[in-house]
Amino acid sequence: MKVSCEIIADLLPLYYDDVCSRASREFVKEHLKDCENCKNMLNEIKESTIEARLLNEKDDVLTRHMRAIKMEKRLILGVLAAVVMFFGFMAFTHLFSYTLPEQPRYLESGERRGISVGAQWEPFSIAPGRHNNRASSYINTMNYNGLFRICSETLMPVPDLVYSWHGVSDTVFEFTLHEGVLFHNGERLSAHDVVASWNYVRNYPYAAHVHERIMHFEAMDDLVVRIDTLEPHALLFDDLAHTGNMIMPRSLIEAGNDFGANPVGSGPFASTGTRLGYGMRHLAFEDYFDASRAPRLEYVNLRLIHDPLPRGIALESGEIDFDIYLTRSTINRYIVHPDIEVAIVPGTAHHKLILNHEAPQFQNPYVRRAIGMAIDKEAAIMAAELSEPATPTWSQTPILFEGSNTFATYGFDPEGARELLREHGIDPADLSFTIIANTEARLRMGVVFQSNLADIGIGVHVRMAPPTDTLHLPFEAIFGGFSSPTFLGYVRGVFSGENIGGSNRAYFRNAEVDELINRAMVTLDQTARIAIYHEISRTLNESVPHIPTHMSMIARAFNSNLIVPEVSPAGLHFNMMHWAQ
Repeated sequence: MKVSCEIIADLLPLYYDDVCSRASREFVKEHLKDCENCKNMLNEIKESTIEARLLNEKDDVLTRHMRAIKMEKRLILGVLAAVVMFFGFMAFTHLFSYTLPEQPRYLESGERRGISVGAQWEPFSIAPGRHNNRASSYINTMNYNGLFRICSETLMPVPDLVYSWHGVSDTVFEFTLHEGVLFHNGERLSAHDVVASWNYVRNYPYAAHVHERIMHFEAMDDLVVRIDTLEPHALLFDDLAHTGNMIMPRSLIEAGNDFGANPVGSGPFASTGTRLGYGMRHLAFEDYFDASRAPRLEYVNLRLIHDPLPRGIALESGEIDFDIYLTRSTINRYIVHPDIEVAIVPGTAHHKLILNHEAPQFQNPYVRRAIGMAIDKEAAIMAAELSEPATPTWSQTPILFEGSNTFATYGFDPEGARELLREHGIDPADLSFTIIANTEARLRMGVVFQSNLADIGIGVHVRMAPPTDTLHLPFEAIFGGFSSPTFLGYVRGVFSGENIGGSNRAYFRNAEVDELINRAMVTLDQTARIAIYHEISRTLNESVPHIPTHMSMIARAFNSNLIVPEVSPAGLHFNMMHWAQ
């Protein structure tokens, strides 16, 4: 098997330290037989002694040490904050009325400057409801608003376009919009735009899961929208904060506007359509309705820089001001740089190898479990050089959520995987499949999977596909991820049979899981709902619909003179960033 030296280079440190799996070790050893370049790299690692490294770093070792302590404190505080966020807040389920207080504008427009942002991935689409992708969501939150948004501190929904609301019953709600909200084209936003937007986006698969419980909606007048869910819905406000429910002008919808090419909303930044290299410029919207969250930057330039090394050089040189996607190596570089600040907080993104349950080899749960047991996740994460700090995971649901558990999970156990296949009369030679990766990091992870599965007799081919193609490609197995601020939002999006063909990319069908999700959706009592969550988590762990790989941390790096008050799994809020005075 021929593989690139770049992939072997990522495995060499693990090979030298003898901490990779036996299969990965044999994989590297076989490659070294015929590759002089990689042999030389291994010799360089051997010759790079601890003493030599200390000598090279003698001038800045104290600085590194102090910044590492600072980083560790920040990480500990972030984890503690996450515990409070996820286990301490109340559910929204109590009916009450809320009115957003009036806020003064913070800064005059003349005091603002702009920033350039380095991004790793090009958005699949920037039209609301046409994607389930973080890079696209970052742009959506610049250009659009929903009735609600997710609070960065609590990860709970709070009013956005909504000025006030009240519950008529457990299923009927009336929302009064802010008066005088303008779209970027100068039109005034009304309840009729809300109705038109929801009718528009609910036809797209990636928005279906945030519309399926909204059974009826209507404009009562220019500023009041009424929603009827027909039965209690525990995630209604979360759904209204999703990018699939963002509001567009009715006039443009009726005119057939392409919102992927011409994004027009009411958000804090308006797209100019001006391409800058591989990015796009967004200008502050001077007529933004919410003075407390009005843009404090004049513009945001998004630059597409795929590789972390040139992105890091661009941040260090001042060519960009903000790096969205960090790797372990760039974090280490940034921490010791005097002009760069690094922020790390726990994330909610749950990554996995998605197995297509319509492929015959994956219809047996024992096969899926054996595949998971055979994979050395720690080695795969190390080899991948992921775009974010990560920790391995085995649960089918994000373990940081209350209700998620590790019941019936497994660990790295190749011999156990072989025994499981033998016990159920399954020939591993019949299980060969292809893994699709859409980034170099996932490709490197796939090669480790390939080696691990070869060790138990399963043949695997790994191939690359452009990120923009992977939403629509037929596949047997494909790397993917999903992020939600709530347990129920995650399992509904990823595992509900109602979302097959959309966010349920595995075509996973399980009547028991569907019944549990539906029961949780109408259970307003939080204690009772969390008990259902535990049942869902246990059932999913037993069924093994995916091969979970890792949970991401949220890591950002930015110019130390840039004030970034909201670093959170809730997304990127460029409107809240500003330069120190």
